[in-house]
Amino acid sequence: MRRRRDVFARMTFVPRPNRDAKTCAWCGTPRAPRRPLYSVTCESDGGRASTLREEFCSWSCAESYYGEGRIGR
Repeated sequence: MRRRRDVFARMTFVPRPNRDAKTCAWCGTPRAPRRPLYSVTCESDGGRASTLREEFCSWSCAESYYGEGRIGR
């Protein structure tokens, strides 16, 4: 997964590998040995950062879980 920038909300969504996670929160795919699941951190231009609680295997799972308006494109 690569980072995404939402220019209108002035936020950057950064995936962070989480090797402790067991399954994707949306599709239930188990973590593969060579492919970690990711937690997503939202970083604003003002310097605030917040981490979304769940772990995902892809951007499409994160967008489906939170709705497409929540995760920047």
